[in-house]
Amino acid sequence: MVAIAGPVVRVAVRDDVRGRPVFITVGQAFPSRQRVDLVIWQGERGEFLPLLDQGLEGRDVCAFAKVGQREGVPQMVLKSAGELRLR
Repeated sequence: MVAIAGPVVRVAVRDDVRGRPVFITVGQAFPSRQRVDLVIWQGERGEFLPLLDQGLEGRDVCAFAKVGQREGVPQMVLKSAGELRLR
């Protein structure tokens, strides 16, 4: 598990994608590879609603989770609210 911190540049709720994920982009905007994509799947979304409802874009966050990779970009799948905090 690692911690990352930085500004949220985009929050996208993808109800049109299987699993209905929320993608939170930290760092630089797509298509830059200088970013980390945080993923919250539909099953865990309710746990994160208090933070998501505050509006994360433009705010600094810290995320604590295992880092994977998707298409050469670091990705963290968040499973509990304690893994994402406002700075």
